[in-house]
Amino acid sequence: MQHDMTEQRAEKPDVYIEFFMLTQDDPAATVQAGHAVFRDVPHARWWKRGINSNSTQCPISRLPRLYPHIWHACEARYQAWSKGYDDPQEGTPLRQWPGIGRGQAETLRGLHIFTVEELAQVTDAGLDRVGMGARQLRERARAWLSAAQDTGRAAERIAQVEAENSRLKAALAQQAADVAELREALDRLQPRPGRPRGRPRKDRGEDQPPQDIPAEDDVE
Repeated sequence: MQHDMTEQRAEKPDVYIEFFMLTQDDPAATVQAGHAVFRDVPHARWWKRGINSNSTQCPISRLPRLYPHIWHACEARYQAWSKGYDDPQEGTPLRQWPGIGRGQAETLRGLHIFTVEELAQVTDAGLDRVGMGARQLRERARAWLSAAQDTGRAAERIAQVEAENSRLKAALAQQAADVAELREALDRLQPRPGRPRGRPRKDRGEDQPPQDIPAEDDVE
């Protein structure tokens, strides 16, 4: 049973979380200063998506111990918020999604649904609070995300093919360079045409002694 609870807490909760500063008195500083001292304490507040009431809030310092599953879901966002960055939302904002009107987007924002991904995950109970056409909106969001994933996979495959083509072209270019280098080496090993080495050979007639040519009177 304990193992099941651990797994359940590890899942990302279907809630909207926001951060804010709450001014509180500081008893220790008040005693030391002799007058009332207040300080701003960071808090987190969250709602279940599709519900615009029944929120829960907790100081950030106590959140990891009291609500570890909530802290796990919002820790990175809180770190960005505490450094002065805008509270980042994961996914495609509804205001930038062409599949929804401005009025519908504002209605969903009132229910703490800000992105297409959050709309696609809304439960049936949450849809009842959205109103007429909510189910069609959710199905449209799911279809849009599915198409985007297919496009992303296709783009990834194209990138892989292009990378493989580039690798093959580089290998072919290297192979051509190696062949050219081998040909140059073979050409250097081949004998070059030119004057033969050593003493030139004489014609056979030059080696024989001259013979006496008979005079015309000796010829009968």
